[in-house]
Amino acid sequence: MPGSGDKHDPLRFGTESPEQYADLHEAVNQRTREPGFLVALGRQATPPTQESVAAFAKALGLDTYTARQRLLAPTPRILRREDRASKAKEWVDWFRELGLRAFDFSEEMMAAQSFAALSGIYEQQGGLVFDLVEGERVEVQHSEVIAVVYGETSERVDKFQSHSGAMVGELAGKKENLSITTEAYIDIHRRTSPVSLRVAQDEFNWKSLYPDRIGQSTVLMRELLNKITTSSPTAIVYNDFARVEGILGHSEQIIEQSRYLIRNWYPMVVGPVSKETEVRKSSNRSAYQIYTTLARLETMRA
Repeated sequence: MPGSGDKHDPLRFGTESPEQYADLHEAVNQRTREPGFLVALGRQATPPTQESVAAFAKALGLDTYTARQRLLAPTPRILRREDRASKAKEWVDWFRELGLRAFDFSEEMMAAQSFAALSGIYEQQGGLVFDLVEGERVEVQHSEVIAVVYGETSERVDKFQSHSGAMVGELAGKKENLSITTEAYIDIHRRTSPVSLRVAQDEFNWKSLYPDRIGQSTVLMRELLNKITTSSPTAIVYNDFARVEGILGHSEQIIEQSRYLIRNWYPMVVGPVSKETEVRKSSNRSAYQIYTTLARLETMRA
């Protein structure tokens, strides 16, 4: 596997002078601030062989069962970060030699991903017309749509209050639910633009499509998803977020360790996080943002 021949002398670690250590620390910090390169595992077109599962497990330090489950999950996910493009490509080449679908991309490419909210959609010959919430109108040919992603997200905010005078056996704290919000998204990824078009359930003007319909927007979202995928038959559909959100945690950890992505992408697509220690927010929206972004990158790179 890549890097198996690297050597490290443990006797050298910790022998640097304070000046050398400071220079080394600054060099490491500088590398993390610069865009790195990410290695991702794609959705596998065929079941992996026993040999490829064993090799994959050994390379990533996993047991065979966990390795097989990761390879069978219907979502792309990030495996590791490298400082050099050549190193990331080396990993991808090695995975592909095992018959596994993998791809690499720069953090700069990921940071370019953004989403433009839609207020209306109209069909025309050969394509679709989109009205943006900000007022612009965009025309997109059917062949330009490379991927369509659907996911339902939720966010729960709880407030915790502690009781310093609680006796032994008494409840030491109180939890109060402040809010629970849910929203579904349809993301339309284009071949030539990192700005993807997003139908957000609560922002979309449903009267533009269904002037006489009254119903739940989640039902209408499913109908609209079918309409978009039918009109763009060559687009790859990603519609398994509910099944895979739990396994995207490792991808999120790698992103959160990248100073470049934390500064240039992550807060902008995930949104602000509460700084109050007594307020806790649990949400799968960051997992969805990673899911949909990796879907676009997979269609372009894998």
